[in-house]
Amino acid sequence: MKIGVYKVYLALYRKYRPKNFKEVVGQDSIVEVLMNEIERDKVGHAYLFTGTRGTGKTSCAKILAKTVNCEKRILGEACNDCERCLNIEKERDLDIVEIDAASNNGVDNIRDIKEEIEYHSRNGGKKVYIIDEVHMLSIGAFNALLKIMEEPPENILFILATTEEHKVPITIKSRCERFEFKRINEKDIILKLEEIIKQEKIDIEEEGIELISRMADGGMRDALSILDKVCSKEGKITKNYIEDICGIIDDEDIESLVKSVIVKDIEKYIEIKEDILLKGKDIDRVLESILEYLRDIILYKNINNIEKRQELIKRNLENIKEIVENIKNIDIIDLINEIGELYKKSKIISNKNVILDIIFINRIRLDEKKIKNDNIYSVDLKKSSDKMDICNSDELHIEDTENINPFNWEEICKILGEDYKGLYSILSKAEVQNIGEYIYIDSPNIFFRDLIKRDGHSARLIEIIKNYTGKRYKIRLKVSKEKQRYEEDKIEQDLVENIIDKANKLGIQVEIK
Repeated sequence: MKIGVYKVYLALYRKYRPKNFKEVVGQDSIVEVLMNEIERDKVGHAYLFTGTRGTGKTSCAKILAKTVNCEKRILGEACNDCERCLNIEKERDLDIVEIDAASNNGVDNIRDIKEEIEYHSRNGGKKVYIIDEVHMLSIGAFNALLKIMEEPPENILFILATTEEHKVPITIKSRCERFEFKRINEKDIILKLEEIIKQEKIDIEEEGIELISRMADGGMRDALSILDKVCSKEGKITKNYIEDICGIIDDEDIESLVKSVIVKDIEKYIEIKEDILLKGKDIDRVLESILEYLRDIILYKNINNIEKRQELIKRNLENIKEIVENIKNIDIIDLINEIGELYKKSKIISNKNVILDIIFINRIRLDEKKIKNDNIYSVDLKKSSDKMDICNSDELHIEDTENINPFNWEEICKILGEDYKGLYSILSKAEVQNIGEYIYIDSPNIFFRDLIKRDGHSARLIEIIKNYTGKRYKIRLKVSKEKQRYEEDKIEQDLVENIIDKANKLGIQVEIK
């Protein structure tokens, strides 16, 4: 039987993990401080490294642990040649302990450390504990760690790393020297990628490298993982290939999609969106790409410095310029907020495709009819023959969105006000949105719902809308919780107007003192 010898492939992010401080990408100020402290023998007893994933926190922790124990370090850098350095690199040094707090987060895990630190380093150097994702520790574990950190032995060094600093107790943070690792600049990522691509002899388009650096979102590890994913292809790796493999949507498709909304072309929007989905693109990625594009639009619109624009926006600026001329800042922000909310809730919403259609088509229709409203509110009116009953709901259920009919809310309020001045005053201040078979009405007045219910006003309102538009609508009402504290003087004014109105109808002269 033949025994094969297989070479184990080492992922690029592991193969090119920095071995000394100068190899760390994009964290120059942190590296400089750490090297100076080591060179001057002013290393603290505890460090806290914070920042987003893939920015070098764990790498710097390992380099710091190695450098403080190096036998031949020079100017704050490890030699990477002595016995200690070689053992640490091969993870054979028992004085360097790495703990993943995500799976070792109990108080017993920290108590084990307390027992271990009573013994001196086996090699006479520092005993280093690297606790990754430290925010995952339990309250009991944090309390146990705090007791150790209050008066640690001289030979002990703690290096804590986390992506969620706000979850680390202030009592722990106050005993650490803190360093915040920033997202790595795209230019720095590109330079490092080009260096690795040259060493690995990978044939890739320059546009492909730029795309990878943009997708990495400031994380060097993510950039190398993406490069690893695409570099098995034979022949030249193109930008289009990377987009297909990583599920990225072509800039031109997103540009056309957003443009169709801005120029109010519903048919074009549906055509482009369906084409994107037919290519197998995930709707979550569509949402993310739309947000990225809208962000570039608002940057272009508000940054006058041409060089700064080119640095921040990695797209065809001429195409963006054409779109920018047809949209206002407030409209961009509204779209970003609406799509951002949908993106945040994407894990719990089953049909994001339909809701995206509602957002965009509704935006187009609202722009066409100049109906100003920012929110959709959800309170049901159930139809019973010619009468509508009001009930409450906290969820949005839109049944019919193929048709959005125009109407002038102010005119409708004036007609209603001929019969009831007080209700006109309230409704004219309400926020109104028309979607398909529904009219959504939101008022800041706490008496709003009761007034609509009373004296057949709901049926009258529906009838007026029908006479005005030629269509019978379902109505949903809501008094927003955040608006329930309506100014007392305005409520009083509405009530006074109601009294005066009724008195005048009875021929009674009313004098308000």
